[in-house]
Amino acid sequence: GIIKGKLAYMSPEQVRGTALDHRSDVFALGIVFFELLTARRLFRRDSDLETFDAVRQCQVPRPSEFNPAIPPALEAILLKSLARNADERYLSASAFNEAIREFAMSHRMNFRGDQLGTWMRKLFARSHASAG
Repeated sequence: GIIKGKLAYMSPEQVRGTALDHRSDVFALGIVFFELLTARRLFRRDSDLETFDAVRQCQVPRPSEFNPAIPPALEAILLKSLARNADERYLSASAFNEAIREFAMSHRMNFRGDQLGTWMRKLFARSHASAG
């Protein structure tokens, strides 16, 4: 009977207290992806009760409303990860990842894990140096 986790990153089924599976994690990843692409919080409100209600209602705006540069195909991938009904989401984080990779490849976007790792090490080295 205890809800664990950050309210703003929970799935609708999680706030309803129903059975959870890996698709709840896909939903949480979708929230993070939405926030990265739009620079806006998806469900966070002024109070925990309002945030809880926003997640429960699961009214997800089109990300392109906030960032018109988001291509329709990428928006469709994102919205699938944020489907209210878990049965309409990607079956796994791997399937979500694969959809993003296919989008990137079809749009001739090159990204590699080692490039991301190098960038993150530089970013966090600067962050760590300025904090110390």
